[in-house]
Order: sequence, then structure tokens, then C-alpha cells
Amino acid sequence: MTALSYLAPDGLLAILDLTQIMVRDFDGRIVYWAKGCERLYGWSS
Repeated sequence: MTALSYLAPDGLLAILDLTQIMVRDFDGRIVYWAKGCERLYGWSS
């Protein structure tokens, strides 16, 4: 069992918000924009 498996889903989302993660769909639209991206690029979601 890994350390991440012990985290609640809310804890995992908090970790993801520290990172610069952006997810696009097959049409190129951004479907997820993490808080880390907001800090890096200055654009809100």
C-alpha cells in the first residue's frame, strides 16, 4: 500500500492544487485547471 492510498480524496485534491496540472479534452478544451496553474500563469479557471 502506498502513502497516497492513505489520503482521503480531499487530501489528494489539495495536493493536486499545489501542482501545475492542466487537463484537456480531445477537442483541446481545458477541462481542469489547478490552482498551481493559476499561480504560474496568472489566469483563473
